[in-house]
Amino acid sequence: MAKGYRLAINMIQETDSAVDNNTISEEFSDSEEMHLLKTKVWTRHFALALSNATEELIDLALSNRKGK
Repeated sequence: MAKGYRLAINMIQETDSAVDNNTISEEFSDSEEMHLLKTKVWTRHFALALSNATEELIDLALSNRKGK
């Protein structure tokens, strides 16, 4: 019997500790090789997206400081 591999990324939006929205993205594979390849690709792109979002938010915060 083949093993089933699952890669899941869950994003939760909350207001005052109450969940407003929950989004999950999942990928399934039957082979370890495909699972590892998907993990590598997802990790690379997810890290880049987090870096871009962080840079944008910091730039916004810094520009707001300069305006005060």
